[in-house]
Parts: sequence; structure tokens; C-alpha cells
Amino acid sequence: MNSVAESQQALRVAWITGGVVAINEPGPDVCIQAGMGGPYIHEFRTTSYESLFADLRALGFPTVGASFAHSPEQFHGLRPPDFLAMSTDGKRWLSTEIRQRWREVAIAAGRASQMRLFDVASRVASGLAYSELRLSDLLNAYSVQLRSHLHGAKPKDYEAFKDLNSPAVYRAISALFWELAVLRDSLAEFAAAFCFSQMDIRSMSGPSEVSK
Repeated sequence: MNSVAESQQALRVAWITGGVVAINEPGPDVCIQAGMGGPYIHEFRTTSYESLFADLRALGFPTVGASFAHSPEQFHGLRPPDFLAMSTDGKRWLSTEIRQRWREVAIAAGRASQMRLFDVASRVASGLAYSELRLSDLLNAYSVQLRSHLHGAKPKDYEAFKDLNSPAVYRAISALFWELAVLRDSLAEFAAAFCFSQMDIRSMSGPSEVSK
């Protein structure tokens, strides 16, 4: 488990599908809202600090990612909270764990003067970090849209809607997909160069124009 996620003094925001958020200040109380600052959906108390995300999943609110504020600077908005993407099993911060491993590869490669490996591993680690940030942007955009849509209105099951906040959602989706495509190409370059000894591959589409 990531040390950020283990800090029991953190204010936690669990980002759930569709813009729903669950807010847990230090302590057992959890408030589920239709968007950050939106109408309350449900309130409950966790049995332990570690059980928050399992409790949400049991209630039908699977966590996509979570923000953690655990320092005075973060509480006062002087620096952004830490964001971690949740793995699909709802139990691990897999993207963060893998990013750390790629950083370790990059550091080891740099010390060994293997600069191609250093470059690719660094880009993969950065791509994972940037993809998490893009996911955070998308979850925030969904949250704003849902809160705005339900302002003074009652929620409806499985309702699709389009409003003036939709362009921000579409922009965040496109940005996330673009970042993931860059990450995909970095992984393809790593596999080609260090698994299949094809040093001219720079993307998933094959050799770059420069190397042809």
C-alpha cells in the first residue's frame, strides 16, 4: 500500500463513477455526494480506516481514484492533494506501484550509463504519472457536471444528459486518451528495443520516419 494512502490523518475524497464523490475527513464518518459540494446521497461510518474503499464497493460505489490531503499546505489549497488511481479490483494503487518500479529502472539504468533504457523508462514512469493526472481531471469534470445538473433537481436512474459543462468533460476524455496513447508508444518502444532487439521502433505503429 502507498504511504500516502496509509496516512490516517488524511482527508480522503473517493472519486466514484459518474461524478459521485465520497468524502471522509479524519475519522469514521463518510458523506457521499452527487458531485463535490452537491446533494447528499448517503452517509455512513466506516468500521476502520482501511475499510473505506471496501465499504464503498459493498454499497455499490466502486472507487475509480482517490485524493488525499494530509499536510497543512494541502488543507489550505497551497499545493494540490495527492491523487492515486484505484486498480480494477478495488484493493490496490497499482498505477502508483508500477510507476515507482519504472523510476527504479530509470535510476539503475542511469547509474549504469544505459541511456536508451534510462530515457524510455523515464518516459514510461512520467506517462503513468501524467495519465493519473488526466484521470483526476476527468473525474473532477464529471463531478462538476453532475453537481450542476442536479442543482435544484432530483436525480434519475441511468439518465444521460448534455449541458454547458459537457465540453469540459469531452476535453478531459480526449486529454486522457492522448496521454494513454503516448504511454502506449513508450511501452511499445521498450518492448521492441529491450525484449525483441528492434532498436528502430519508436511507437506502436512501427519504425519512425527518421529511422526508415
